[in-house]
Amino acid sequence: MPQRSILVQTLYNLEDGQDPQTFDWSNGGCLSFEVYEGYNAWCGTLQQEYRKDWPHDGVQIDLSRFNELVKLHRPVPKDMIYPVFPKEGLTEYTLQPATDDKAVYLKAPKLCDYQDNRDDVAVCLLNETRAHEKIRDSPHSNLVSYLGCVVEGGCIVRLAMNRYPKSLFRQLRSIYTR
Repeated sequence: MPQRSILVQTLYNLEDGQDPQTFDWSNGGCLSFEVYEGYNAWCGTLQQEYRKDWPHDGVQIDLSRFNELVKLHRPVPKDMIYPVFPKEGLTEYTLQPATDDKAVYLKAPKLCDYQDNRDDVAVCLLNETRAHEKIRDSPHSNLVSYLGCVVEGGCIVRLAMNRYPKSLFRQLRSIYTR
């Protein structure tokens, strides 16, 4: 079965000229969803009333409502989020399922930037891949180690990077909340 994932983020939309001091931050947002099954993707938003079903932002551990989310959101055409893999200049990474689960982070495109019938997400992913290739040629200890791009059906579908035990956010939080 293809790997499934759900990412939830709270989005806030203030009207032009609206004072952030008077905005209802506890009820004024909506929930943005990025849903993946393998390399198939869905995205969309739901009102805050769904917060009870999705109590925290971030990657969701409970995937029991995955099929419900797929029905509530629109599918994203693959050619709009996955760029064609150019034969030259980029490093293709071959997945090793037995060892990669713990050691490799597979970065997917950010669907919150997707707009109907626009390939902006695919263009951004290709540009990000090229930037990582340049850094890979001149590595730096303070930057993530890029391993290459995962290619499926002739398109870049994920960026493979070394997995770190903590995110930068978690590392900083552990330092400053001692």
